[in-house]
Amino acid sequence: MKYEFVVAGTSVKKNKDAKKLFLDVGNALIFGVIDHHQFEDEQKSATKLVFENPDLIPLDTESIILHNSPDLDCIASSYLANFYIKNQKFPSYALELANFLDKSDFGFSLENRVNLSSLFSIVKSKVQSNEQIVSLGHTLIENMASTGFDVKHIPCLYQKEALLIDRDRRIYSKDKVSSRELECILAKRVDSSEVQLKALILKAPKSKLFKEWAREEGYDLLIVKWSKARTVISLKADSFYTLKGVGDSLNALEKLKRSELDLKIEEENREGYDIPDPWYDGRAHNFTIIDAPMGGTSLSFDEILGCLC
Repeated sequence: MKYEFVVAGTSVKKNKDAKKLFLDVGNALIFGVIDHHQFEDEQKSATKLVFENPDLIPLDTESIILHNSPDLDCIASSYLANFYIKNQKFPSYALELANFLDKSDFGFSLENRVNLSSLFSIVKSKVQSNEQIVSLGHTLIENMASTGFDVKHIPCLYQKEALLIDRDRRIYSKDKVSSRELECILAKRVDSSEVQLKALILKAPKSKLFKEWAREEGYDLLIVKWSKARTVISLKADSFYTLKGVGDSLNALEKLKRSELDLKIEEENREGYDIPDPWYDGRAHNFTIIDAPMGGTSLSFDEILGCLC
């Protein structure tokens, strides 16, 4: 099967190519497009929707389309779809896999620290290309199918990764000692209505998988203060929410603060921005990440947080 990758959040109103299958991207549930981001309240993973809607899978599919840097829902949904295309049925463990994704993709607590989700995070961190992520992710699912996806007995093949996960989780627990929560106001991606969202603030975390651990605890929004000069704000790549507009607020405040402090940046305004060395607003990442100016921000941390509250 050939795999192609597009920006997360890409919409497909009608699949004009019957030989392509869009999974976990497309914002629709139609023939050839199986996504869950168009739903406001129903918490079903793309994997569960694949399992429940095999009639939407073109049996002559030649290419499966996923979003860039595919997450576990991409991997699991494409695994089931690929299996179905080849066999006209799902594997015996398909429902177990779909139920696991319903829990892990929405931040519900899992039974064991080492599970399909945490192992996938370790596997993903070791490779660069989207194709490698898909290949190793599918292999991981097959290797765990016999033991289960959230059980204490991990295949011997992944014992090294399991040790890394346990060590990193302990590091994350130490990172959280100095963390705090914040209620933020963001817009829903589907209709732009505003909602209150609980964010986790971390200070220069040492855990390599802190994003995965925080998401597992239910924090979709992360605010990481790496230093006085750099703060990064992020959502899941396929979040139901958007940071669109937050970057504009930060840049407007940054521009005002530079003027007050008489700070001059000797360069032209960055293309697409009305300020030199701006905050990156997430425009190339579907507005899911915001990063401080390369030369550092002049804003205080409280001023930054004020743009989210």
